[in-house]
Amino acid sequence: MTKYIVLFFLLITWPGFAAHGANKSKINNLYFEIETVSLSKALLQFAQQADISISLPPISFRHTITRPLKGDYTVTKGLQTLLNNTGYSFKVISRKAVRVYKPVLRKKAPKKPSLLETPHDAEPVIEDIIVTATRRKAYGQWLPYSASIINLDETATALRSNTASISSNVASLFITQQSEGRSKLIIRGVSEGAFTGRLQSLVATYQDNSRLNYSSPEPNLDLIDVSHVEVLRGPQGTLYGSGALTGIYRVVTKQPSLDQVTLALSSSVAATENGQPSYSLATVLNIPLVSDKLALRFMASYKKTGGYIDDIRLNIADVNENKYIRGNLNITYQPLDELSVSIDTTYRQINSADTNYSIDALNYLERDNFVQEPQWDELLKVALTVTASLAEFEIVSTTTWLRRDILLTQDASTALPRLFDITVRPGVFSTSRRINNLINETHISSPSGGRFEWIAGSFISYREDTFETRLAVPGLGNQNSELPADDISVEALDDDLTEFAFFGELTGYLSQNFSVTVGLRWFDYKTDAVARQQNASSATGLILSGANKETGFIPKLLLSWHPNADHSLYTQISQGYRLGGVNPDGFRFLESVLADSISASPLTSLGNFDSDTLTSFELGWKAAFVDSQLTLNTAVFYAKWANIQALQAGAAGLVEIANIGDGRIFGVELEAAFQPRPTTKFAFNLTWNKSKVTHVSTGSFATLNDELPGAPEFSSTLSAQHSFSFAKKKYSLHSQYSFVGATKLLFQRQGNAVTDSYHLLNLELGTKLGLGNLSIYVENLLRSRANVFAASNPFRNTQSAGSTPLTVTPIRPRTYGLTWSWQY
Repeated sequence: MTKYIVLFFLLITWPGFAAHGANKSKINNLYFEIETVSLSKALLQFAQQADISISLPPISFRHTITRPLKGDYTVTKGLQTLLNNTGYSFKVISRKAVRVYKPVLRKKAPKKPSLLETPHDAEPVIEDIIVTATRRKAYGQWLPYSASIINLDETATALRSNTASISSNVASLFITQQSEGRSKLIIRGVSEGAFTGRLQSLVATYQDNSRLNYSSPEPNLDLIDVSHVEVLRGPQGTLYGSGALTGIYRVVTKQPSLDQVTLALSSSVAATENGQPSYSLATVLNIPLVSDKLALRFMASYKKTGGYIDDIRLNIADVNENKYIRGNLNITYQPLDELSVSIDTTYRQINSADTNYSIDALNYLERDNFVQEPQWDELLKVALTVTASLAEFEIVSTTTWLRRDILLTQDASTALPRLFDITVRPGVFSTSRRINNLINETHISSPSGGRFEWIAGSFISYREDTFETRLAVPGLGNQNSELPADDISVEALDDDLTEFAFFGELTGYLSQNFSVTVGLRWFDYKTDAVARQQNASSATGLILSGANKETGFIPKLLLSWHPNADHSLYTQISQGYRLGGVNPDGFRFLESVLADSISASPLTSLGNFDSDTLTSFELGWKAAFVDSQLTLNTAVFYAKWANIQALQAGAAGLVEIANIGDGRIFGVELEAAFQPRPTTKFAFNLTWNKSKVTHVSTGSFATLNDELPGAPEFSSTLSAQHSFSFAKKKYSLHSQYSFVGATKLLFQRQGNAVTDSYHLLNLELGTKLGLGNLSIYVENLLRSRANVFAASNPFRNTQSAGSTPLTVTPIRPRTYGLTWSWQY
């Protein structure tokens, strides 16, 4: 009987042996190839080749050299061989997690299992993830930075579809909720307001090694086929340059597998109270074209989110429907172990039938616009990445071409009496942008594990930004035959920017427990702009030009101390910056209407705004307790913001960028995770910050001691995940509760638009059903009616008190959903 069982086992596992026949693998064996290198680098390579997580001691293994490892080993046998005579041992925590440590002599060394399995009584562990946000491979938990890593493989499906859902899981990360494609990321309360436009980003958004934003809104990529998300808080000007004033948000996608075919499908349906249904479809396909050499990975998705706001004047129900299309194709070629080339193409389209705001004076979820406000946002990215290893030095070069088209429409009808002294009638203010950006980022890093580690790189960027505004009032007429009959004014700004930078960081390990990092970035940029204006009262157009340029240095100093394997303390002084630029002139035809508030003298050139700089002082502590069942990360920060760039309304009601003064921010952030047993995990974060304006520039709309607008003073999230069995089936229950405080969206003298504080509770229950995974979920279980974004339409919110009700953006009503996924 025994021989038949053995024969049957061999038959059903033979395909697995065949797939690894080139390596002559045995059961439970993996093929490893690691040369004689430092222990730190050897363990990183081992973790990647075994596809496991290894929690490492912070610094003390740095000068240990391992013996080479080549051939077929079980994970445990491979680690035993690698760690032999190094003074270090390891402990298997679960199928995907191992902890390396230095045994204390007075304690008995733990017993090592014979092979890496997940026993029913496995000890819990909070796995660490390899990250590259600092442009070096390292384990996120022990980075001497305030960093958060969200592992999407361990997060509930329905609660992780986009950046907005991720933000609640990360301390100090906040995203505004104006509408699809118009959101803004804010870290640590450093914000000049909640609105986006030509103002450069505060947080640099990356997809792998490609930057996706400059002076455009957060790109709002659905997080499908994504490995994890890395958030690096605090200024990152040294490594990432302009626009990383407060941090980095980096989406790490799953890369093509060179030896495994994968097909995955997923779908979802949802019903929103008082609204239309929603649904989505997605597929992922991975195909090795040449074994171990060439592979492609393809992802495509479509999502429709139903509307829930009714326009009673236009008689349209559920007017704010959104359609979302995304595709991604990555082709990777690895001719040598030391060389890899990949071409990654991403396409994303957001088509919104209307905006998400309602009118406060009307019934809940009602508005009374004269025209709809459709929005279109299309993004196309092509990136070429070359990764090479030369004598243990790693070189990564990414060239990215990015195009983004943004079309926005706003109802200007109720502003016409103020602007033209005419009765209210349909009026449309539209904005269109086309952004083309060509970027190359190249860096070389030294081998890991030495007394000194360094990284050096270059940055080259060329950007073209065409920005056009148009005001049309049907039936009003104009005297300019060059304009369409309904157009009152058109202004187009062509803005070209060229930027060069060189950067470097050097880390010295002064002892086995203490390190010092110094960094420096040199940058040089120049921007040239031309504005063309035509208006209804003039038969000829007007052309104005402007330019701005600057050269500078951005320094950094970081001290890190690891008193033992479970505790880490660090302090740093770092800087971030945003480049200056050129403003459009605005509607000159309005000078005759608003002569009392703006100068009637003609302009000869466009106006400038200057760069701003954030200097941050930070003290952080990271710790692991109860054999890594509990992790705690906390930081205290103080930042000084000089020459703040902010959006302000000009005399014609149009938006321009100005340097409004200086400010400061003080805050505390905390993240904790606790896994008392393998089936149960808790996570908690909170953020508190306090800010104020400390200096006001001449002509600024800010007021001394004003709070910085755009982000809440306090927010917190508690989530829990538990796996259990019932009726011979396994289930996973995920719950998430968030509290977000109120915030002003504008400076005090700009208006009194304030969002509500609110509580949000989401639940999800998942199980394996047949060939796939099924989950049901409910979002906004508490039926919160909070206003999450005020003043969505500046034309409606600039009216005198009582004349036109303010706009509010309600949170999506309670939504019930079901998702299904399958993978081969």
